[in-house]
Amino acid sequence: MPWVDIYDRHSNYGYGPLWQQAKKMAKDRIVSNLKKPSVVVTIYGDLAQELKPVIDFGTPHNPHFHCLLGQISDEEEEQGRGLLSAVVVRKEDRQPGAGFFHGADSHGRDTTNEMACWTTELNRLLAIWT
Repeated sequence: MPWVDIYDRHSNYGYGPLWQQAKKMAKDRIVSNLKKPSVVVTIYGDLAQELKPVIDFGTPHNPHFHCLLGQISDEEEEQGRGLLSAVVVRKEDRQPGAGFFHGADSHGRDTTNEMACWTTELNRLLAIWT
């Protein structure tokens, strides 16, 4: 089941207070990497592994893991800081997955050219966080 089929902006997906703890940990790691010019991006698998002590998603393909990233992006966008999940990428090609583009589209970004959309969002995030 894709994450978009179960996404709920306000759900903790049964993880209770651990959900907020995992979201804070994930956001902190993403922002920390974004602020480092030699790093910038965060790999899905690395982030899922780092969250294991709080929530073991098992794999970065877990739909709940992507829902967590979606909530982080929604919250950051509401604060005027952009779609933070843009910097969470696949190890193989260092690009975001389809979920980022789905979220970008739902926030009114032009996703007709995904690379242009992603580049624009990365530049927005870099201007804010560095």
